[in-house]
Amino acid sequence: MMRGRMVIVWLLTLVMVGWVMVSSPVQAVTISQSCALEVVEDLSQRGVFDETMAQTQRDYYMSHPEQYPLSLGEQVRGVLTFANIIWVVASFLIVLAVVWLGGIYLVALLALIPIEGYEILAYGVCGGLILANKSEFWALPGAIAINGVWAWSHGLHPKTFENFYTKLKTNPITFGSGVLTLLWGGMAIAYQSSVFGFLAILALEAFFGFVVTVTPGVYSFGFRSRRVIPYATFASFALILVYAAHLQGWITVPQFSIFQRGVFYIGTFVYSLGLLIWSSKWYSHERPWMYPVLQIGAIASGVGALYFGTILNIGTFQGIGGTFFFLYALEKYFELPWRQELWAWGTLGLALFLWGSAWVMQNYPEFFLWG
Repeated sequence: MMRGRMVIVWLLTLVMVGWVMVSSPVQAVTISQSCALEVVEDLSQRGVFDETMAQTQRDYYMSHPEQYPLSLGEQVRGVLTFANIIWVVASFLIVLAVVWLGGIYLVALLALIPIEGYEILAYGVCGGLILANKSEFWALPGAIAINGVWAWSHGLHPKTFENFYTKLKTNPITFGSGVLTLLWGGMAIAYQSSVFGFLAILALEAFFGFVVTVTPGVYSFGFRSRRVIPYATFASFALILVYAAHLQGWITVPQFSIFQRGVFYIGTFVYSLGLLIWSSKWYSHERPWMYPVLQIGAIASGVGALYFGTILNIGTFQGIGGTFFFLYALEKYFELPWRQELWAWGTLGLALFLWGSAWVMQNYPEFFLWG
């Protein structure tokens, strides 16, 4: 009861404040239309202007609102009329009443609908957004939200999906990312959108094994397992080669341009990260000869990224490749067989290496991600 009285008191206060603002005179602090008309009226009353000249001046000031606008008080009074205040209060009360009545009568009714009904509704909303007016603006929320609805379905029907993946001999991430690649790729072509093209390449790299893990304060980039690193690295390298040929006009497929940004950003990143991990001494290589071959490949890749990125004018390939080439050199330094008595020299060498790298980054920022 007390809360109801307080609401009524606040509403009445709002109405009274609005009435005072409307009825109280508000003086302009700048030269406005009203000020100019007052000056004309004053000059007319003192005989400086005759009636014809005064009317001419009035017409001039009123026909040039961009030079002599209404004063702030006049503009505010034009909006904060008593009728408008009543309109706002009434609108607020209507929304409050509808929500209140909905809470009383609709909650019990909505609880009768099975959870599967809301699941179907969620897919319908996502599909409606994707297809609504063929607009990229509406399609993007639906394209992203359907990923969350898909995860929700896994929580609702865990055994069904588990049996489904077992029959296909796959896993949820691989299957889901494959579906999203086809969905977002099709949307990219349908809408001619590089945004969906970027998302499609991201989903494709997830299909190859690339993952991004987000925890509070931490973003982790990597791969689902050691086994997928070579495949993801080779697949990303193949994408880069195809799109480098497309950029030079050797491959002419109009739809390729939609996915170009995603390939040179995400594809180059995944390729460089995979090669960095794969060429590490701590990666368990199945064959002893693979380690030296991978070192040659990593060095050739870093030099090639700097050279071809410059020649072909691919800034992302150049920046990402240069950054990972620096990380590769740093990784090799830590792989040296340091002994305890050499730690001091190792620290000095590391400091000089980092100092020299900082000088290179400052003078040649185009070869690094932060350039």
